[in-house]
Amino acid sequence: NPAATANATAVSTDICAVVDLVDLTGSSIGGSAGSLTWTTSGTGTFAPDVNTINATYDPSAADDAAGTVTLTLTTDDPDGGGPCSPATDNVVLTLTPDSPTVKSTVSEPTDVCENDAAVVYTSTAVPTASSYNWTIPVGATITAGNGTTSITVDFTGVAVSPPDHVITVQGTNGCGAGPVSDNYNVTVHPYPVITAQPVNDVICETNNTSFSVTVTGNVLTYQWQENSGSGFGDITDGGVYSGATTATLNITGAPFGMNGNLYRCIIIESALCSTTSNPASLQVDDSPAITSQPSNSVICETDNTSFTVVATGTAITYQWYLSTDGGITFNPLANGAPYSNVTTATLNITSATTALDGNQYHVIISGPNCPSVTSNDVSLQVDDSPAITTQPSGSVIDRKSVV
Repeated sequence: NPAATANATAVSTDICAVVDLVDLTGSSIGGSAGSLTWTTSGTGTFAPDVNTINATYDPSAADDAAGTVTLTLTTDDPDGGGPCSPATDNVVLTLTPDSPTVKSTVSEPTDVCENDAAVVYTSTAVPTASSYNWTIPVGATITAGNGTTSITVDFTGVAVSPPDHVITVQGTNGCGAGPVSDNYNVTVHPYPVITAQPVNDVICETNNTSFSVTVTGNVLTYQWQENSGSGFGDITDGGVYSGATTATLNITGAPFGMNGNLYRCIIIESALCSTTSNPASLQVDDSPAITSQPSNSVICETDNTSFTVVATGTAITYQWYLSTDGGITFNPLANGAPYSNVTTATLNITSATTALDGNQYHVIISGPNCPSVTSNDVSLQVDDSPAITTQPSGSVIDRKSVV
């Protein structure tokens, strides 16, 4: 007798548990084999029975839990104990749990800023799911974690709300997709748009000034910052500052020590999306101040003299003035004999004549952004040089007349 043969096969060896039956069509026996028996390593059942070649197999719950099961096809003994032996063959089934039946839940955040590039969303794990399908807003992209319970989303190119955008997730496995989660609404907020930046300002010490910013947006908050040389830090109301959390920062009575400070404003939309203004500088000029007054001068005619003032201040300039009416009116001097250096700290007078006797002088010291100061009035006394108007003459006397 020819040897018995057995060929165990299934239409599909990847089976969705609970739902699918295993179709053993295609299995066969041959040679001198006349009958067959199906057996299982699990606890499922064959239909219509274990002796039908093209039977179906219904995996049990224990089979599903095990994940694999082996079905064995065995022929009868062709010669009843003679030299021929029964033939056997196996088919191994892989059992996949049925498609997920539990909804996942998406969590945080519900508010994002336009063009945010790394927003993380997570979902609850779904029993039997081997992967996760996410839907995200139009224009967004998943940059990391696709197919898992945690994804990173790039919102660049997503339109600003309203309307809100929707994110969903569903668990999947080899048997299909589970139910889609409830819609998770996400609001995409715009960044504040600055339409007018703060501008640089120049003031005199103790003066007042302000810095302002104009912004478009919704639910805006403001925070002004100062940089006095060691980086920007938040300003609080108090001292010279007010309006530190408004669109206009006010500075009252600025001291010279604030010269060179920088100011900027951070604007936040809906407590989430921030825009920072350009920095603006504050120049505080030192007021002109006289530390040494000019002094009166007494000279002889044709002599030279000068008047000097010592002053401090930012970018100060000088202008000397002359009074010929006893200090009632003063007029600015121009360079020209006998005067020189009329716009410096020292006024020079060369070869003074007696016509200058009794003149009075003062200097006005000015800064580009501060009030000017005027020195004390000083006088010039020009004395006449001694001059002989009648020379002595000789005399003749009679010696005889001398007693």
